[in-house]
Amino acid sequence: MLGTLDEGFKVSMRGYDRDQVDARINELRNELSRARQGNVRSNQELDALRAEVRELNDKLTYTGKIDAAAIVAEADRISGASGRAAREAEEILERAQSESSELFEKAKAEAAQIIAEAEIAADKAKSLLKAELDAIRNRHRDEQH
Repeated sequence: MLGTLDEGFKVSMRGYDRDQVDARINELRNELSRARQGNVRSNQELDALRAEVRELNDKLTYTGKIDAAAIVAEADRISGASGRAAREAEEILERAQSESSELFEKAKAEAAQIIAEAEIAADKAKSLLKAELDAIRNRHRDEQH
């Protein structure tokens, strides 16, 4: 299937930019590769689930009855695991939001401090420059008289 992508394109005076076409083809190849890998993983999961279903069917056939308690226990186990995962995900999200708020406030305070220090430094520099300018003006005035 990828063989057709390797054939290339005819070069023409007013055609597409060859580098852009090559870059897009590479992107599509990578996307196709990722999709295939995802498909392989999905098929493996599906095979595992089918094996589990076969195993359960074999148990049913062997015992001749459905072990309702075992099914309920397995459902509870799966439900509990997904519930724990959801709670953990929610806790992680809350911590991340809290930490990001703290970092934002800290950065805002640091920025305010930097601005204040810069304003003080600018005022000092302005005062020094004004004093120096006044001194130059005075010398110039004295030299003129």
